[in-house]
Amino acid sequence: MTAQELYQIVRKEIDVRASTDPVYRTIQKKIDDQKADFNDTARLSRLLSQILGEKLAKHILKLPPDEGRSELCQQLLKDFFDEINHKLAQVQRSQDQKNGISLNPVQPSFPTERVQNVAGSLNDTTEPDSTIQRRCRNAVSNVANAMHDSFIQENAKFRNDAGLQVTITRTGGADCCEWCAEVSGSFTGYNRELKEVFRRHDNCTCTITYTSSKTRSRLVGESDGAGGTTSKWVESRKSWQEKPILPDVRPTRFTQEQAKRFETEQLRKQGFVRDGDGIRLISSDLTNGGNGGRISTGGKITDRNFMYYENFEKQARSFYDARVKGGDSDVKSIAENTGFDYENVLAIKKHLMEEEHLFKDGTIRKFDPSIDIALAWQRLMKGEQQEIDILLLNHELRELRYIQKTGCDYETAHNYSNQKYDWESAIPLFNETDSIDTSLL
Repeated sequence: MTAQELYQIVRKEIDVRASTDPVYRTIQKKIDDQKADFNDTARLSRLLSQILGEKLAKHILKLPPDEGRSELCQQLLKDFFDEINHKLAQVQRSQDQKNGISLNPVQPSFPTERVQNVAGSLNDTTEPDSTIQRRCRNAVSNVANAMHDSFIQENAKFRNDAGLQVTITRTGGADCCEWCAEVSGSFTGYNRELKEVFRRHDNCTCTITYTSSKTRSRLVGESDGAGGTTSKWVESRKSWQEKPILPDVRPTRFTQEQAKRFETEQLRKQGFVRDGDGIRLISSDLTNGGNGGRISTGGKITDRNFMYYENFEKQARSFYDARVKGGDSDVKSIAENTGFDYENVLAIKKHLMEEEHLFKDGTIRKFDPSIDIALAWQRLMKGEQQEIDILLLNHELRELRYIQKTGCDYETAHNYSNQKYDWESAIPLFNETDSIDTSLL
């Protein structure tokens, strides 16, 4: 059998395997519907690279060394390169259209030298057949998956140089090693120091994505202190952005008596009342005497008597209970909707809703249910996730991995995670119309 004949067989098997895979079909539909993001393409890249490695390992021994193995591998990797870059470009264009950006995607160069090296290693006659097959599954798959990263890296650099705001994010996989954990996080802008962020080891399951937006517009010069000038981008409103349309709002004017009544109503809603020149709680029932009036939710550490806690604690608790009793259906939905690995989402759910944790005060207990986390989890389940919800997942994943690694208390891990994924500071003001979907309880 010639290398070209075997290529046709392997190529057909890859196409059939991919087209019948439910994950592939789901992500492809999202791409076609212009709803996919780079988390989806990263997940697709991992899937296709694994399929390529498996099928190549299955058939590679049908060709003797130096009689077409290298050519077969190179041809399959070139197919992969063309396919994944085509899908990435589709997603980039759809995202740019939504963000009002008019830039063509940049296609990276085909990694000829790296492909030739890994393809040539399949001709090594000093290694047993099992090693050659393992190289197909691991090394070849790793090279294929790195092609997705090359697109992300090239386009992030190009858009950063063009004056757009670029944020690169690396998220560790379920079996994240210590090195991957150290280079994970979100990074604003692109520079040479980020080279490490794009490195991978064999079987690496990290996800690398980026976003770009119109937040920088002017390249200005500054003195470098030595008689010359340096240039940098300065953030400002750009000429191509529409000016904000301000609503025609006229202020409400209160009499002194009306102002007092309005203040009293607002304080009472929050559980307070004015007492002379100060403000005091109406009831001590709003505090948690056993915990110093503090709650720990896994997402933030805050006072228990905040505005909506009394009203929505029951909703959050019911939601947590329903998720625990409901099995892993929510985990599967979130993994499919976000591109996060199933194992990661499952670990985050257990961390937030099921497991007990060590606190600085020496107590061991579960997190208090949080309405913010419940609402975020609800959006993630429904596929209506916002950027802040992805930030929550990254925060919790980094937090629980640090606890697993060091055995530290929750507060220490929480502060460590906030260094890269500060979800706590990004939580929006609660809207009283927000509520848990009763069909999820």
